[in-house]
Amino acid sequence: MTRWTDAAGPAGEALIARASARYRAADPFAVHFARFKLRNDPVFAIALAQGLIPDRARILDIGCGQGLLASWLLAAQQCHADSWPRGWPAPPVPRSYLGIELTPADAERARAALAEPGPWPAEIRQADARAAVAEV
Repeated sequence: MTRWTDAAGPAGEALIARASARYRAADPFAVHFARFKLRNDPVFAIALAQGLIPDRARILDIGCGQGLLASWLLAAQQCHADSWPRGWPAPPVPRSYLGIELTPADAERARAALAEPGPWPAEIRQADARAAVAEV
């Protein structure tokens, strides 16, 4: 079984490295987890490679963990100009990102990773998804 990074080559590895680097502000565990998850869970690559997230989308990420989807999309914006997998469409520019996470430690890691402002508002709420979604 081949991993998506085999097909994406160095551009895919650059994307993983850039997305994972945001977690240095959180803790070493967060960096290693981000690298492992982004490299081995193809859903992140598929979302970009197949253009599944439209431009100007309002993203609600329920159970966002440490906010990997937001970090992935921010890294995609940064990598698009100089190191982008061949054949992939341009990355989306969401209107906003709201991550909801029950676990306080993961929510804090997400906040630390996303503390630097990006091209769209990104918010992390530590809450039970059932209650938080009712507010959205």
